[in-house]
Amino acid sequence: MIETFPVQGIEALRDDYSAFPHRKYFHNIIEVKGVYTDDSVAKPVDNFLRSWRDKFAATSGYEKRHVYQNYARDDEPQSALYGYQPWRHERLTKLKGAYDPYGFFDGYHVLPSDIKKWT
Repeated sequence: MIETFPVQGIEALRDDYSAFPHRKYFHNIIEVKGVYTDDSVAKPVDNFLRSWRDKFAATSGYEKRHVYQNYARDDEPQSALYGYQPWRHERLTKLKGAYDPYGFFDGYHVLPSDIKKWT
């Protein structure tokens, strides 16, 4: 699936206005998704889809991977989801410590509670 959407509103804001890290990077999103009814094919399908994701990323024209959190897998670095800038890591880690010190909201894409644990 390829999604295209207007971005002029989000791009009009300062980069540090919010936690959204993908200003100037998202004009189109490509989602590669597989559906099957036989769980025995899960691993080959997953491998196939990841290989296509990697091919699209390699030809995207971007130096680093940028992944919309809702479409992320479990193997992308956290910085691909939340931004590569150190100030973003510091800001999000501080917010994590202030509002979720016990990890109640830890889920699929956990924000690190320690600045040294960013990938």
